[in-house]
Amino acid sequence: MGRIMGYGGGWRRGRGYGGGYGRGWTPVNMPTVPQLQPNTMRIAAAVDANNGLNSPISFRAGRAPFIAIIDVSDNKVVSINIYPNMAMNIPRGAGIQLAQWLLNSRISIFIASNVGPNVEMVLRQAGIKIHIVPPGSILGSVLASMGISA
Repeated sequence: MGRIMGYGGGWRRGRGYGGGYGRGWTPVNMPTVPQLQPNTMRIAAAVDANNGLNSPISFRAGRAPFIAIIDVSDNKVVSINIYPNMAMNIPRGAGIQLAQWLLNSRISIFIASNVGPNVEMVLRQAGIKIHIVPPGSILGSVLASMGISA
């Protein structure tokens, strides 16, 4: 009797649990951030509200409701934009998608109270500094403690 040959998705074919035929990560359209100006440093922060520099830092990074993008020149805030975190409600991979968006936004420092291991790995490998602060800290106060004035 001959062997029945399939398409290679059977048991013990080196594909691991689930066979690798799943749907994968849900793609998310994150907002577009303006180009970084010369001689400007960009800082991002995971925040709970859209209140500008009065926004509190969220206790989670990947699923924070908003992400503040702050452009700084000569230790002074040039601009602050707060964007909704479109990845916050996806079932899995929210932190990684946020980290990829932050990399594309060309940030230098990320402010958060809790960063998952995968996000931390991606950001650190890209040379981005992670500044850990207590949850609920006010963004303006955190920037002031870093020597940045509004």
